[in-house]
Amino acid sequence: MDAPERDSHHNPENKAEQIKLSFEPLSADTLQEALALAKTIFPYDYEKLEEAYYSSINPDDAGWQKRRMLKYFAVKDEETGRIIAITGLYNWKVHAEDEVWLGWFGVSPNMRGQGIGKRVLEWTMQKAREKGYKKFRLWTTDDKGEQDAQKLYDDMGMSIYKQEKNTEKEYTTLYREINL
Repeated sequence: MDAPERDSHHNPENKAEQIKLSFEPLSADTLQEALALAKTIFPYDYEKLEEAYYSSINPDDAGWQKRRMLKYFAVKDEETGRIIAITGLYNWKVHAEDEVWLGWFGVSPNMRGQGIGKRVLEWTMQKAREKGYKKFRLWTTDDKGEQDAQKLYDDMGMSIYKQEKNTEKEYTTLYREINL
């Protein structure tokens, strides 16, 4: 099992930065707590998320036939030991080899508004750089429940490069990217 990584960005003047984070690869030990948090963040897509999480910790899963890389992380508050955010990276075989996608990124609803999402996203992008990816992509929607996430993505310099209207669900899927 990989050792947890510490977040080195610590500035006591910022409340969010007072929370020490550790990033642990998703494992059998963290799976159930991560899934419980994920269900609160992504209630409508939970079945897809659950499938991806199980595939990520089971390299023999049939889902790997379509993937080059799939890695999720549980982000813990070091003081409480609780998982307060989730993040991940993936690359399907249909994607360019030098691009990576943000997978199931979110912060616990009771921990939002403290800058944790930005720290987790920065860490995830750094992980992608370390793995040699050149382009970082994600998809999201223009649903008003995702306005804070859109602001974060804008602030991080992620531009919208494609939009698809979903007439069944009355929202538009936004595809964003940034060069690493």
